[in-house]
Amino acid sequence: MLVVCVLLLINKASRSGAIILIIGKGIYYLAIVGISPLLYYSLAASLNLAMGLFLHDEYKMPALCAYLLVPVNVLGFYLWYDYYPPDLYNVISVIILSIQLLLLSTRILTHGRSRDNIKHPLAFPDGFDSRQACDTMYKTPSVSDYTKVTIQESEWK
Repeated sequence: MLVVCVLLLINKASRSGAIILIIGKGIYYLAIVGISPLLYYSLAASLNLAMGLFLHDEYKMPALCAYLLVPVNVLGFYLWYDYYPPDLYNVISVIILSIQLLLLSTRILTHGRSRDNIKHPLAFPDGFDSRQACDTMYKTPSVSDYTKVTIQESEWK
């Protein structure tokens, strides 16, 4: 996972998100792994919440994945408390973390062709820029246009 985050550092579009993930995972591996389960699940949930808050301004969907890991850590705590194996917790966490990395890497794909449309990458293929406040789709003829047309038609006959 850290290798993928390091690869995400190459592109400018995902660089700050990759730095946040690397710092978060570094804190996780250095401070959280190997402590008592009560502290583990509470600190892991707090770390995921903090990572989500840092990611939220620029990367909405990866931040949502970080927020989803908070209730997953609560589920992991209840599984540990009731003496169930942590397999369900592990699988859900790996799936959400993989989705988070994929969502962060899609920033590279959408911005690899053009750096034009940073805020709205889905509007790029049609050339529509949704950053504008209002866009005229068609021009409604005014009253003066109708009078010009009727005068021209009457002159033509």
